[in-house]
Amino acid sequence: MSVLVPLKGAPAGLEFRLRRLLANLDEADQLVLAMETEDDPAHAVARALQEGHPDRDVTVVLSGPAGERMGKQHNLAAALPHARHEVLAFADDDVHVERAHLEEGAAVLQHVGVPTGQALGAAFAVPYYGAGGGPLGGDLVAAYTNHGFAPNMASLALRSPPRFIIGGFWMTTREALEAIGGLEPFTATVSDDAAIGRAFHGAGRRNVMLSAPVRLERERLDLEGGVEHVLKWLTLLRAEGLGVLLACYVTWHPLATWLLTALVAVAAPGVPDRLALLAFVVVAASRALAVFTLDGLVYGLQPVGRYLPMQLVYEALLAPALFLVAAFRREVVWRGRRYRLRPGGSIAEAG
Repeated sequence: MSVLVPLKGAPAGLEFRLRRLLANLDEADQLVLAMETEDDPAHAVARALQEGHPDRDVTVVLSGPAGERMGKQHNLAAALPHARHEVLAFADDDVHVERAHLEEGAAVLQHVGVPTGQALGAAFAVPYYGAGGGPLGGDLVAAYTNHGFAPNMASLALRSPPRFIIGGFWMTTREALEAIGGLEPFTATVSDDAAIGRAFHGAGRRNVMLSAPVRLERERLDLEGGVEHVLKWLTLLRAEGLGVLLACYVTWHPLATWLLTALVAVAAPGVPDRLALLAFVVVAASRALAVFTLDGLVYGLQPVGRYLPMQLVYEALLAPALFLVAAFRREVVWRGRRYRLRPGGSIAEAG
């Protein structure tokens, strides 16, 4: 297989993650690392990996300035012609890809454990953040991802064949990718992974969620940075449509929804305050139980509930304000570039 990784900058732990990824590949596999220019700090990391493993197939690609294109898909589109194998894997630079993910993805693409009556589009993994110390912004991003985004996207994928993929780690075949026109059509789309998933579905192909989630490197952000990071993702949801944003708010944040219900009940005549408070306590307790269950049985986090305090603060206090801001936001900053959202989810560089 060929594994393609888009790079920009050299965040902490990048060299370790790339070395581990290479170690998890078979000797016949290829690792393709793509960044825009030699001036990018990622270039030095990629060259060091390539020169340090002359016996392995490591390819470094310079994609050139992205212009108005999204940097990630711009890099991947430039890397794709250099991929030598039929099976393709795509991994963000903050993802810890284990051999088990690669093996399961390859098996799915060979229809192992998957119905053979429908052509396959992509196999993808749901992301989560591992436990660790650091600034509060990292806790906020982890709480949003681990107990809002990830379980709800997984729930959708389990109920019916998903019309989306999640772009942190996914695999496909060259034949399937060619059926949707390659990656070029998605270089000017802000929700590129969702658009790729829809394209596979529209081509009559089935997307499959892998059984094991992939761990993300913890964000090293202060609280303000964490708020901006979550707001960026909510703005991308808004680009999918106002209805999508509202549906995500209601389903991803039961604590916030029930808090609003409790406040309305308190204000309503004839409803005992004690009953409204009891309802809120029950929902908060059930939310905590859900967090503990996910941490212990799905993510394997120790200690379980590591992000529970931030989860409660986020859902009860921050989420209503952030979703309201995202509903009216039309710009997003991605890897140092500012993009203006156009109708349909397309983008233009805002300068």
